[in-house]
Amino acid sequence: MKRALALVVIVIMIGLSIASPNFATADNLAIVARIIALNSIIAMGMTLVILLGGIDLSVGSVVALASVVLGYVLVRMGMPIWVSILAGS
Repeated sequence: MKRALALVVIVIMIGLSIASPNFATADNLAIVARIIALNSIIAMGMTLVILLGGIDLSVGSVVALASVVLGYVLVRMGMPIWVSILAGS
């Protein structure tokens, strides 16, 4: 099963590389790695909550609200980044 999933991912990557020459560049792969890292952190937190018996489906909404608050405090209010992170958390 694990090999089949890895094979599907490799086939998709090859197909995307053929379809778009910018897909397999170092910059694009770094962007994809950053996005995967954020989703992985959220997934690990959700896994812990589910394992402890408290199913919480509001994680996506909380992350979205925190992002909006962080962006608002940073851009509209002109606060430093550390203040924005504290406001968004």
